[in-house]
Amino acid sequence: MTTAGVGRLLVVGYGPAAHRLVDRLCAYGHDGPVTVLGAEPHPAYQRPLLTSLLDGALSPAALTLPPPPAPVTVRLGCAVTALDRRRRVVRTADGAELPYDTLVLATGARPALPSLPGLPEGAGALRTLDDCARLPDGPAAVVGAGVLGVETAFALRRAGRDVDLVHRGPWPMRHLLGERPGLLLARLLRDAGVRLRPGTEAERFHPGSGKLALRDGQLVRADAVLLCTGVTAATGPARRAGLAVGSRGFLVDDALRTSDPRIHAIGDCAQHPAGAPGHLTTAWDQAEALARLLATGRGAYRGTREVVRPRIPGVDLVALPASGAGSGADTTAARQRLTRRDRGAGTAPGPQAPAASPDESGPGPDALPVVHEPRRERGTCATPLPHMPLPSPVEADELLSVHDAGRGRSAELVLRDGALAAATVVGFPHAVAALTQLRDSGDPLPADALSLLLGTGPAPGGLADDAVVCQCNNVTRAALLAAWRAGARSLPELVAATRATTGCGTCAALVETVHAEAAAQGERSGGNGTVAHSLSPAAGHGPVAAGPGRRHPVGPGRVGASRTLLVVGHGMAGHRLVTDLRARDLAGDWHVVVLAEEGRPAYDRLALSAYAAGRTDRQLTLTGHHFLTDPRIDLRLATAAASVDRAARRVVTACGARLCYDALVFATGSRPFVPPVPGHGLPGTFVWRTVDDADAIRANAVPGGPAVVIGGGLLGLEAADALRRLGMRVEVLEAAPWPMAAQLDEDGGAVLARRVRALGIGVRCGVTVAEVVAGPDGRVAAVRTADGGAVPAGLVVYAAGVRPRDELAASAGLETGGRGGFLVDDRCRTADPRIWAVGECAAVEGRCYGLVAPGYRMAEAVVDQLLGVADTAFTGADTSAVLRLPGAEAASFGEASATAPGAIECVRADRRADSYARLVLGADGGTLLGGVLAGDAGAYPLLRPLVGRPLPAAARRAWRAAARDQEPVTKPKE
Repeated sequence: MTTAGVGRLLVVGYGPAAHRLVDRLCAYGHDGPVTVLGAEPHPAYQRPLLTSLLDGALSPAALTLPPPPAPVTVRLGCAVTALDRRRRVVRTADGAELPYDTLVLATGARPALPSLPGLPEGAGALRTLDDCARLPDGPAAVVGAGVLGVETAFALRRAGRDVDLVHRGPWPMRHLLGERPGLLLARLLRDAGVRLRPGTEAERFHPGSGKLALRDGQLVRADAVLLCTGVTAATGPARRAGLAVGSRGFLVDDALRTSDPRIHAIGDCAQHPAGAPGHLTTAWDQAEALARLLATGRGAYRGTREVVRPRIPGVDLVALPASGAGSGADTTAARQRLTRRDRGAGTAPGPQAPAASPDESGPGPDALPVVHEPRRERGTCATPLPHMPLPSPVEADELLSVHDAGRGRSAELVLRDGALAAATVVGFPHAVAALTQLRDSGDPLPADALSLLLGTGPAPGGLADDAVVCQCNNVTRAALLAAWRAGARSLPELVAATRATTGCGTCAALVETVHAEAAAQGERSGGNGTVAHSLSPAAGHGPVAAGPGRRHPVGPGRVGASRTLLVVGHGMAGHRLVTDLRARDLAGDWHVVVLAEEGRPAYDRLALSAYAAGRTDRQLTLTGHHFLTDPRIDLRLATAAASVDRAARRVVTACGARLCYDALVFATGSRPFVPPVPGHGLPGTFVWRTVDDADAIRANAVPGGPAVVIGGGLLGLEAADALRRLGMRVEVLEAAPWPMAAQLDEDGGAVLARRVRALGIGVRCGVTVAEVVAGPDGRVAAVRTADGGAVPAGLVVYAAGVRPRDELAASAGLETGGRGGFLVDDRCRTADPRIWAVGECAAVEGRCYGLVAPGYRMAEAVVDQLLGVADTAFTGADTSAVLRLPGAEAASFGEASATAPGAIECVRADRRADSYARLVLGADGGTLLGGVLAGDAGAYPLLRPLVGRPLPAAARRAWRAAARDQEPVTKPKE
């Protein structure tokens, strides 16, 4: 379409979109008649900056946009009441009729105001200059915590008002932010003095008393109530004239034409498949495209690459939605699809939820319904969070996140095919430009992406020419460079020429950067806009072998030569103590007597599932020929200790033998916990602890028959896999919300649950056992749960945790810990200086460790004391736990809970590989404190030895690449 073909151009609406359109039309050389009808009595102004009036940062005059060029006629206070498409005229409120050849609708949006008893109709809006002028003084309640609601709350607090922010969601800006960044924003609001009222709604306003009643019964003091509850497209007269209207505005094509080819629509009133209504950059891009099309007949609108940046001074919060996705909720949607745990097989999807528009806490009247996808086998969400919309889902491969609560920083990056698809960033202002460029270019994210966020790598290069530097005024890098080349050489001249930084001011640092580039490089500063992402990995050290615990000077009371050490228990910890002592006791000072309750020597309990599936007991044994023939070791099998006489330094066995000692070590381990429910001891029920238990299970397993494992921890899942390999149909019942809850977080547990289900093992979490039910033959037939359900079971295995074996403490007169176990100090000594305890039966300063590695460290500390080498303390140990199922791996190592001050969490969720990894770094951003791996634990052998050390580049790359490497990984023996 040429300028001549446009004819009489009539623009209805005079907001930022219409102003941009007429300005660009003139720039493209359009010389035909243009008439603009503005419903408000004010000239065009920057509507997104209205909150800057609330705190006095800007005046109304500062918001006013420059007047249009001379050929344009603007009529203010001229509202359109009707459209006659046949005659091609519009009728205004004063009865005038204006003809057109081409009509552009830029009517914007109107507030979606809920009915609030006590509040006059139309009151509470914050959409126009007049709305701001009418706002009463005094305490204020802001209803709705979308972008506008949060901006308003901050602005009113900066003005010194008392502010309450009322919203339905669990955290502010829930349509943009996941839980961690959302809770961080909530903290920033509280720090600013805003009182948050989450999870509720406004119910009634009492103007006489200045109180706002909430649905949960709270009363909020409020002389002013602002309803920031979303917007809906202003389509009135044109809708009545028969134009096709969608749920978010007039339906338009790439030429921004409506269903009438002579009528176009732009901005908040237009619904384009690739446009996101409610964003200023969308309106400007559409205005630019339409101006070029009308003036030159060339071009089309292909969508907008959004950058959502709430205008909050002092708070760097940016959301980068996927290009063309039309929503800022991409990281939220991707997180749900990647990490939300399954609710169990057969769970129906949640109810449909309305899509939230960018400025709302809840949906507007014309909000799009969103259909939640049904649960898939892998990588998807079965039931979304209540009230959590999932607009425009991004098919993401990975979710990479960093959370640094101590510094108020959080970032979530959604990756697709290795490239950045979307992001939400809080508190990383210097990373925004590079991330925007990566999102827009489609270039792969650097392998060391953590350095990009934390700023530990080299600074990225310049922005692309079309990158928007000033969101408020839509000023690109190219526009700044053009102004510089046109003579605006100083920073104030550059600002005057482009209006950059005159809005919210958050772009000031970027504008200064571009100005510095131009000043330093001259005409070469434009370049090609390529961002250099040569992020060098942070220097670090390779794996360092960890020695025994911290060493101390030799303490008093060394036990003399030719003494007898009595070890009660021959599990893995007891065996380690004996072998370590014999290897280091070169003088032969000690004679060791070992009482083994089982009828076989020590064996590897960690390989019990492999034994149940067919491995031999010889393959499990830890004792070799040298141990069994050592003349200074007296191993007594099938011999249990019955009592201890500390005064006589003697232990009495179950068969009546009396054994004297000079030093005594309890290594009695633990016993399985069996829930005390009716029927718990029925025939066909077993525990999972010893080789004899595995033998009994193997003898009773019926291929094709149903089996239930009670307990979804490490041992329970290993038991379930053993039953699966015996041909049984297995169901795991776990009381916690996800499997391996003691080692994994919720997201890692969700991945593990999916992986285990993929093996053919059922997993039900959040389930409590109420009864074990017998069949007609008196054997177990089913397990009844507390919710009234019943699970068929021809065989039941209890793997619901363990309890310390501390029965001998009573006869010995020794204290036990609050949760059982022999109470010992940090030297693993009881109150009797001749008696120690190691392994699962030891409560070291009240804490029991249910893992093998801490037992080994305790054994080494006690051996140091027995040999007089050092008064070694047990200062904690590696509590790593590894699950080794084919196709379903999990690992937890180091300080995985991120409780250390200043700890930084880095998360990667890979949908394609259905894997999850979370690393916890120290406050320096480089020291590895611990981590969690689920789905694929291929990086575990590399990462675990690095705990407490700087994380080298190879480990950072392995963290992200491990999930894509699906080759079998050989695990080192525990």
